Amino acid sequence: MINPESPDYSYTPVSPRRSRYGYIPADPSPLPCVSVVTPFYNTGEIFHETARSMLGQSLQQWEWLIINDASFDPAALAILDEYRSGDPRIRVIDLDENGGPGMARNLAFSLARSEYVALLDSDDLLEPTTLEKWYWFLVSYPEYSFVKCYTVGFGADNYLWIYGFHTPNEFLRDNQVDSASMVRKSVHEAIGGYDDSLRQGLEDWDYWLHCAHEGYWGDSIPEYLNWYRRRPDHNDRWENWDYGKRQASFQKMLRQRYPRLWERGFPNITRREMFSKETLPDTNSVENRLQKAKPRLLMIVPWMTSGGADKFNLDLAGQLTSRGWEVSIAATVLGDNSWLPLFAQYTPDIFILNNFLHLTDQPRFLRYLIASRQVDVVMVTNSEMGYMLLPYLRAHCPEVTFVDYCHMEEEYWKNGGYPRMAIDYQEQLDRNIVASKHIREWMISRNADERRISVCYINVDTEVWRPDPELRKKTRGELGFQDDLPVILFVGRIVAQKQPAVLGRVMVALRQRGLRFKTLVAGNGPDFDWLKGYVIKH
Repeated sequence: MINPESPDYSYTPVSPRRSRYGYIPADPSPLPCVSVVTPFYNTGEIFHETARSMLGQSLQQWEWLIINDASFDPAALAILDEYRSGDPRIRVIDLDENGGPGMARNLAFSLARSEYVALLDSDDLLEPTTLEKWYWFLVSYPEYSFVKCYTVGFGADNYLWIYGFHTPNEFLRDNQVDSASMVRKSVHEAIGGYDDSLRQGLEDWDYWLHCAHEGYWGDSIPEYLNWYRRRPDHNDRWENWDYGKRQASFQKMLRQRYPRLWERGFPNITRREMFSKETLPDTNSVENRLQKAKPRLLMIVPWMTSGGADKFNLDLAGQLTSRGWEVSIAATVLGDNSWLPLFAQYTPDIFILNNFLHLTDQPRFLRYLIASRQVDVVMVTNSEMGYMLLPYLRAHCPEVTFVDYCHMEEEYWKNGGYPRMAIDYQEQLDRNIVASKHIREWMISRNADERRISVCYINVDTEVWRPDPELRKKTRGELGFQDDLPVILFVGRIVAQKQPAVLGRVMVALRQRGLRFKTLVAGNGPDFDWLKGYVIKH
């Protein structure tokens, strides 16, 4: 997963530096739940990268339709031959005459055995969980006809692209997406597919506007899931894509074809709401059972953002993967998840549930995830939803071990916070794990079964966290601090729980006593601006 704060465009989904997971199908014979469509025309060695990203998908219950659009380059044909018989899920269809990408895709749609069809060009890449998230999005939101995501542009031009189907009006000005997406086959058939007479590029722009004109539209998952390879000059192959007269002429043609979009706007499709007493869906049409060679853990966490509990989760993922485990992560709260790239250093199997699932579908997705990965242990930590779903998950997954991990009690929130939930759901857990003897005693005093509570201290890695006199001297020099100057360091989320107001009052009291010191604050959070204002005021 690329880090938007400091993007490394060489860190592609097929980079050897990436973390890996055992995405190998236990049985390649089940009917595909997803059909993947790839036009192929004289693609060179880079097709191997596309294939690796495709073969490395977390959703393995697919078929891949590669349409050889009358390629003639011997080297390209030799590359394609390598994929003709190695995997029964791959089908290579050869065309006698070149018909262009629109015709190739239309043919593949007609042959697809699944209602869910993913479009992938022969030089582009997908993050490992892309197909799985796209598929589940369309299952969860039947009102949408197709789905995409944020895009990483790489190659001749590097950039991060956050526009897409969630910004529909931008499509009147320019095509906002590359072709990589997932489309319902029924929608493709309803509009008659691509206009295969458009062979000079931008046929996908016409396709999306045609869908909108007929009342179909989609949405985007707010994650960077596909990598779009940029050529030095796309106009050398696609004449309509010249950012000039030909593109302006193409736009004019679109306006004549689909006038309602300019007059009335795009289809107004809103996500379905959840109603009280709504029955939750409890069946899954896909198994996607993966082979298993290592023990597996599913961590149910609230989010992946800056914080002490989150740092513990991050360190735990690193420790377990280094010791032979494979880790999956499900985040149940829609936070900023700015630490997602850090967690992805250890596992690609990460799912922010609210990014691609309606709330009513999240329980069955977790159940599916446990069965698909053949998870050994589920660990709930600081996730209210994780606790609430324990009876459901336990009933459907009786062979799995369920544990939780609690860091601290919070008397002011829900009568004790997560340790209170740990007590309430103790019968659904095989073991309560807590960070201190204090938490254990707190739980026992509230009638928890002490035989089922274990203390596991967080600890630190002394190879990483250790006194370093040279670094201390260097850092103090950079900050202009004398060697004997006392320094107070506050590190953490700046929220009420961490009591920044106490910090502020302490600083004022120390100054009023005439003491010599400096205070450093390293962190962020909702009370950051208040603390900054307090410092300025005093």
